[in-house]
Amino acid sequence: MSVQAITWAFQASVADPIKKFILVTLGNYADEYGVCWPSQSTLIAACSCSERKLRESLKSLEAEGWIKRIQRRRKNGSRRSDAVLLVGFSERKIPLSADEHPILALLDVVPDDTPSTITRHVVPGLNRHVVPGLNRHVVPDPPARGAPLEPSLEPSITTTGARGTREPWLDRCLEAVNSHAVDAAALASNHELLAIWKREGYDLDADVIPLLVARTEVPRPMDQRITSWTYFRDALRSAKTKRLRQAETARIAENGKTAPAAVPPDPEAALRQLADWINSGQPVPSSAVSNVKRDALIGLKLVTRERLRELGVY
Repeated sequence: MSVQAITWAFQASVADPIKKFILVTLGNYADEYGVCWPSQSTLIAACSCSERKLRESLKSLEAEGWIKRIQRRRKNGSRRSDAVLLVGFSERKIPLSADEHPILALLDVVPDDTPSTITRHVVPGLNRHVVPGLNRHVVPDPPARGAPLEPSLEPSITTTGARGTREPWLDRCLEAVNSHAVDAAALASNHELLAIWKREGYDLDADVIPLLVARTEVPRPMDQRITSWTYFRDALRSAKTKRLRQAETARIAENGKTAPAAVPPDPEAALRQLADWINSGQPVPSSAVSNVKRDALIGLKLVTRERLRELGVY
């Protein structure tokens, strides 16, 4: 629960009481990043409204720039509850890396090297929303559902490069995937995660391409096709870890730092050394010659029974 988010939602200039209470409820579920993902049934129970009223209110809140809904899907392509980002909540924490938040990572954004000081979001064709005690929140017309977050909605983060700049890895990655297993248009329009992989040291030919080929080998139905590079992230991390481990093992072997193979002991050599001691005439404690060693010494004719009797071990 974020008290700041609840306060922001409570002070928001939303006239419809049910719609405002839905916004307050979203603030109640929001984390420090201004993100929550309650199911529709949860919101309906909490706000005592109908499913139709909830859908209309969420659509209206998104159109007015208070929230942004983010589609989530399971690995098999089926829908999960939408994640909701409180884009008008200025006090939310901004992620510094793609892996910092499990939901915001779906937006495929990267931190900007130069922190922005912009605190306003302009709403073309809509009135500005003035929240007492807080900054004005100027939000552009919302993008289509499921589209990546526009840079103007995140003051301190931006997608890599200028708008329309094509990621150099993109063509290679699109050629590697099976077109019958992915939504190529969706992948082409949300390619910022590729720049993150490049920055984090993933190897295109050793890590990325083989994984893309393996994970898209089997065709998928149209409604279950892969629409985001995030789908490959966990498997790619494992592939990189495995590659680095193998490289380290090879490096150690090349430097001769591997442990030498253990040389098995030579039992007969040890017996000969013991026999030399016995036959030298020097005192030998009886505890130095066990029954097993005694029989072995006699069997190999390394010592005589008489000598062993002298020592009291026979």
